[in-house]
Amino acid sequence: MKKILQTLLSKTGYKLSRTSLEQKRRWLSGQGFGTILDIGANDGDSVAEFQRLFAGGTIHSFEPLPE
Repeated sequence: MKKILQTLLSKTGYKLSRTSLEQKRRWLSGQGFGTILDIGANDGDSVAEFQRLFAGGTIHSFEPLPE
């Protein structure tokens, strides 16, 4: 499956690669997002990380319920 995905992505100019959590954090914090939608917030563990990465941004956290 990985080989198939790599082949398909390479035809569109993209590359599949692994990144560390710190690389993801650096990339996200450099994007300048002003609003974050935390869908599936559950107990809110992610909000502290979002606040650190996007200081001054607006964060909307919610947990969708079946009802």
